[in-house]
Order: sequence, then structure tokens, then C-alpha cells
Amino acid sequence: MTTTENALSTDVRNGIEYKVADLSLADFGRKEIELAEHEMPGLMSLRREYADVKPLKGARISGSLHMTVQTAVLIETLTSLGAEVRWASCNIFSTQDHAAAAVVVGRTARRRSPRARRCSPGRARRSRSTGGPASRR
Repeated sequence: MTTTENALSTDVRNGIEYKVADLSLADFGRKEIELAEHEMPGLMSLRREYADVKPLKGARISGSLHMTVQTAVLIETLTSLGAEVRWASCNIFSTQDHAAAAVVVGRTARRRSPRARRCSPGRARRSRSTGGPASRR
């Protein structure tokens, strides 16, 4: 019989247990979530209208769905409406680790300022393998 060991250990942040592959991806995840929020006006309207009222206060909601940036918007909407949320990704292959990390870190976490990459004037970076323009990283 073969056994597998879970590579993710349970950690605690702000009193919340979580299992996330890499919390350093939270900044990227937050940017992606902010983009997704613009594409989900219904949930954003619910947040604006009911965040002060907290109609889900006391509700305990559990979910199991693909952990994507869109799911993160849903989770953050439920919590902003007062619910206590516990979530599990239903498929490790569809999990967007950056979205999961951003949900754990939260909306109010400080984001590092992006570092600009500069090239010398008049010189474009070239990729080593093809000699063409370097791909963005």
C-alpha cells in the first residue's frame, strides 16, 4: 500500500487556519481579484449596498469550489456581508495559488510597490535562446 503525505501544512494567520502553497503570491492574487471585481458587478453591488448592515452576520458558510480569483470575489463578498466562511478547493489542478494566498492575507494587506525593470536607452533586451525580444515575466 502506498501512502502520500500532504505537502501543505496547516498554518494560522489572524486566527484563521489555512493551507496555501505560497503566501508570497498574495500581491499578484490581489491584483487579479481587483480585476475580477470589475467583471462581477452583481457581487460588488451587494457589497456596497449591504456591507454596513451585515445581513449574513452569524451565518457559517462552507464551500467547495474551484479556487479561482472569481471564487475569491465570492468569498470576500460573503465575509464582507458578515458570514464566517470556510472554503476548500475541489480540485488541486484548477487551484489558482495566487488567489488562495490573497484570500488568506486579506484585502487590507499592504502591497509592495512594483519594481520597474529598466533597459539601457536605445537597447532592447533580447532573449538568449532566440535573439528575439525577451518575454515579460
